[in-house]
Amino acid sequence: MFKKTFTSLALALIATVSLSANAATLTYSGEVTGATGAFVALTPLGTPVGGPISVDDAALAAGSIGIADILSIDVNVGGFCFATGTGDCGGMGTLVPITSIDTAMITGTSGTLGGSFSVTAFSPTFMVSIPIVFDLDAGTFSADGGALGTVSGIGSLEAAPVPVPAAVWLFGSALLGMMGIRRRA
Repeated sequence: MFKKTFTSLALALIATVSLSANAATLTYSGEVTGATGAFVALTPLGTPVGGPISVDDAALAAGSIGIADILSIDVNVGGFCFATGTGDCGGMGTLVPITSIDTAMITGTSGTLGGSFSVTAFSPTFMVSIPIVFDLDAGTFSADGGALGTVSGIGSLEAAPVPVPAAVWLFGSALLGMMGIRRRA
């Protein structure tokens, strides 16, 4: 009887862990180091660049994030919010929608991640598409706004360790308690 109960509880624990959050949040942070054209005034040297990028947690755990694994991007660049979907960078900045995620091969599971990814954003204010390339191995990014000019900078993508959900800790302690009660009986 004990083995059957223990097996059922173990399977429930596995189900609880597998049903935990399916998104992991990465953080991009950096700053502008060069700009030409109108970008000189829009994003001067030293302008901070940063925000969350949500990815599929299974892809992050596997150490290989592709295009389909990027769930959302909300990166703020000096008052401009480059975001997928209806993102708003926490209400900070003018929305510049990311219209496509063009390439992605992000590697690593925690700490500073490597690889690269690229997106295309569309500025409704200036009616121009802006391809942006993030080279995580080199620690750089660059954007080409055509007649608006170019902008480049340094940055990195960080993954924080994924915490174990509280439900797993509670379930585990209950399981240990039941085993202790079983031994006494």
